[in-house]
Amino acid sequence: MRSTEKQKKNLQEEEEEEEEEEEEEEEEDDDDEREREASD
Repeated sequence: MRSTEKQKKNLQEEEEEEEEEEEEEEEEDDDDEREREASD
């Protein structure tokens, strides 16, 4: 029983980390777009 609980917790943590990374990438993309618009 304990091992499955541990696995679930690990999966949740991994998903949260992936979501955070995706959000950071989106922010970087937004910055790139702003820079492009500013240079036009």
